[in-house]
Amino acid sequence: MSQSNDILRQILKEYDDQRKMEERAREDRQNEVYARLPEVKRIDDEIESFSINAMGAYLKNGKDPRLALTQLRQRMDFLKTRKEQLLTEAGYPLDYMEIHYVCPLCQDTGYIHYEQCRCLRQRLIDYAYHQSGLQKVLEKENLAHFDLSLFDDQPISSETMTPRQNMQQLLKRVQNFLHSFSSHPGQNLLFSGPTGTGKTFLCNCIAKELLDQGYTVLYVTAYDLCSLLEKERFQDRSRSVQLTFTSETVGNCDLLILDDLGTEFNNHLSTTELFHCINQRMLSQRSTLISTNFTLGDISATYGERFSSRIIGSYTLFRFFGSDLRRKKRYREGGAL
Repeated sequence: MSQSNDILRQILKEYDDQRKMEERAREDRQNEVYARLPEVKRIDDEIESFSINAMGAYLKNGKDPRLALTQLRQRMDFLKTRKEQLLTEAGYPLDYMEIHYVCPLCQDTGYIHYEQCRCLRQRLIDYAYHQSGLQKVLEKENLAHFDLSLFDDQPISSETMTPRQNMQQLLKRVQNFLHSFSSHPGQNLLFSGPTGTGKTFLCNCIAKELLDQGYTVLYVTAYDLCSLLEKERFQDRSRSVQLTFTSETVGNCDLLILDDLGTEFNNHLSTTELFHCINQRMLSQRSTLISTNFTLGDISATYGERFSSRIIGSYTLFRFFGSDLRRKKRYREGGAL
C-alpha cells in the first residue's frame, strides 16, 4: 500500500475511534438524564414505539388514515414539547442527549455521498503540513506578524511607489480577496517578483487566514506538483520521492498555492500537466495562487502562448519589488548577511 493510502487509512481509523467515543459519551449523557428525569425515559420509549403501534391501532379500529396521521403528529409534537420542557427546566441544552459531531456535514465519517468531505481533505493536507513543518511556519508568518517597516520607504528605479507603499496596496488587495473568497469563488492570483520581496510570506498569510476560516488550502511547490503528476501518469511507485498529497487533493482543495513556478524541471510533459491542472481548477471554480520569480514575459517564453494567455486572462497580477527582505531581516536580528 502506498504512503498516501496508509495515511488515509490511519485518518479514517481516527474518524471511527472519534465516532465510537462520542457514541459512548452520548450514552453516558442519556443515562444521566434518565436517572434524573425518569419521565424523559418514558417519553423516549413511547416515541420509539409510538409510530408503529399507534398507527396499527388506529387502522385496526377502522379510523380514517388521514385523521390517524393528524392525531399521530399531534401526539408526537406533544411528547417532543414536553421533553424539551423537562430538559430546559433541569438546565440541560436541548441537544444534550444527541450525538455531537465534530463535522456535522459528514457526521464524522469523512465522506458525503461517496465523496471526501472538506474535513477529510483538510486532515490530509494538515498531515502534509505536519510532515513538512509548515504548520510551525504559519504560526510566525501571518498577518498578525506582518512588518511593513521591513520594506524600503524610498523609491527605486522607475517605480512610481516605494516598496512599502506597494506592499500596503497589496495587503489591501489580499484582504479584499480573503473577504470575498466565499462570495466570489474561483478567484486566481499571480504573485510575481524577485526573490526575497515578500511573496512567500504573503502566501503563508493567506493560507493561515483561510485555514482558520475552515477552508482547505494546499501549499505545494511547482517542482513537487510536477513530480506528483509525472509519478501518477506513469504509475511509478519505485520513485524515491514520497509525497503526502495526491492529484485528487490538488484538484479538490479550496485554494491551491503553487509556489516557485519556474523552478520545476521544464519540458513539454510538465508544461502540459501544469496547464491541465490549472485549467481544471478554473473550470471547477476553485482558486489558485501562483508565486514565481518570473515576469509575464518570462512565463510566455518558458511555457508558451497557450499557458501564458490562460494566466494573463484569468489571474490577477500582484507585482512585488524591492530589496531582499531576508537579508534585511537577518541583519536586524544580528545574523550574518
